[in-house]
Amino acid sequence: SQDSYVPYNAPVHVLVAEDDRGICALLAVLLADYGCIVETASDGLEALSHLKKTHYDLVVTDLVMPNLDGLGLLAEMATRKLAVNSLNYVTTGGSCDEIRDRVSDFRLGHVDGYLEKPFTAEAVKEMVERARQARHKLLRSA
Repeated sequence: SQDSYVPYNAPVHVLVAEDDRGICALLAVLLADYGCIVETASDGLEALSHLKKTHYDLVVTDLVMPNLDGLGLLAEMATRKLAVNSLNYVTTGGSCDEIRDRVSDFRLGHVDGYLEKPFTAEAVKEMVERARQARHKLLRSA
């Protein structure tokens, strides 16, 4: 319907769940540079409270966080059917293969991609573009 029309270049709404303040701030700045509206959470529980109230096009979570870690957050999102249309990315300092194994062993929702630390501006830009494309595809099929 015309009501749900969102221009392709409309800001991508992003939630970043990351307990390292420096990484969180850097990611927020890069995302804002690429036209995103960014909200941050310092752990999985705080991220959950954001997800209950707001729709995000992109959720970026660290794996290792206090209170509720990234895998726990993804599992809760799946169980509670939160952010079902969001693109979900996991940031990791480990190898992506190792993380893929952990994620596939875990009964959770979906992980759409991985952002390896230290991440590059280019990798962040690609992630934002993927979220924009996913939102566009979803809205066109609505």
